[in-house]
Amino acid sequence: MENGVFHQPARPRWTAENDGEHAAVRRLLVVCLLLTACGERAPLLAPQAGDQWPSHRRDLVLSWERGEAPVEWRGPDSLPRRGTWRLTAGARLAGDGWLDLAGGTAEPDGDTLGIAKAIAADHAFTLCLTIAAPIAPAAAVPILTIGGPVGAELSLMQERQHLRLRLRTTADRGRGSDDAVGWLEAGATHRIVIGWSGFAQRMVVFVDGRRVRDDRGPGGDLAVWQTAHPLRLGGGGWQGRVQHLAVFSRLIDDDQAWRDAAIVRQRLEPAR
Repeated sequence: MENGVFHQPARPRWTAENDGEHAAVRRLLVVCLLLTACGERAPLLAPQAGDQWPSHRRDLVLSWERGEAPVEWRGPDSLPRRGTWRLTAGARLAGDGWLDLAGGTAEPDGDTLGIAKAIAADHAFTLCLTIAAPIAPAAAVPILTIGGPVGAELSLMQERQHLRLRLRTTADRGRGSDDAVGWLEAGATHRIVIGWSGFAQRMVVFVDGRRVRDDRGPGGDLAVWQTAHPLRLGGGGWQGRVQHLAVFSRLIDDDQAWRDAAIVRQRLEPAR
């Protein structure tokens, strides 16, 4: 106001340069709205070629990227371990960096009991892995297991096109729940994130960056777990392939799930 008279603020002068900036902002907003509508969200910052994966490593108890990269995991004494895969029954590291289970098994070549111990202590986990799903098996076969051959504490399985999770908690007196948690396309590559927290009473599932489940999931906690169990890939004749495997003893947040999926997608695209 000047001399008792209100003045309308001057509108910014149009130029070709600022019009282009406004158009770029509008395009970005449209992309974000479309991704949100589809259940997929862009990471706050686009991943770069040298970005660390996983992007946040707090409570990370196992990680492996691809090929000859070392497997890293938490030992029973909570100290870090590093090694390679111990492969059986035809499982092999393929030349393109994938771990081809081919009906066999893969375990880190050391004591992995610290993984189950950490998950049971925190009553939470997140599994992050990229898989190439085989032609759909008629019966449920394990992709990843923590536990023995019988009565596993946790087992991620494929049954036909269904991704299933079996989890032993106090809610079912230790018998183990069995939930369908996602849908797979046979022969396709999928980026899978499955997280659960007994304290938060929440289960979240992402498939290819899209959140397909967010609910209470199995109730209870993991006080019934027997922690003297290793982590193993395969074991029931699963014919698929794996890379970019990470296991946390916490429920990772949505932003990390989206960002890590974007990093993996960027790394896989040049190989297609």
